[in-house]
Amino acid sequence: MEKDGRMLLIDKGEVIGEVVTTKQGAKPVYVSVGHMFSLERAGAIVKHCSKGRIPEHLLQAHKLATKERICVADKAK
Repeated sequence: MEKDGRMLLIDKGEVIGEVVTTKQGAKPVYVSVGHMFSLERAGAIVKHCSKGRIPEHLLQAHKLATKERICVADKAK
């Protein structure tokens, strides 16, 4: 069942997460519960924090990590 770009992810009859489409036509993001968060709340936060496909805070962390990895690799040469 899909509701608002969100669909339950079920394995062997057990709900293990949610498939969230953050942008029409983009690949989905897979969300699971976190400490003191329900699955419904976690999915809502991902949708709220997403300007594009990936939630903004994860995108910024990825960009920073990539920049640092390139820096370290350049220093190792």
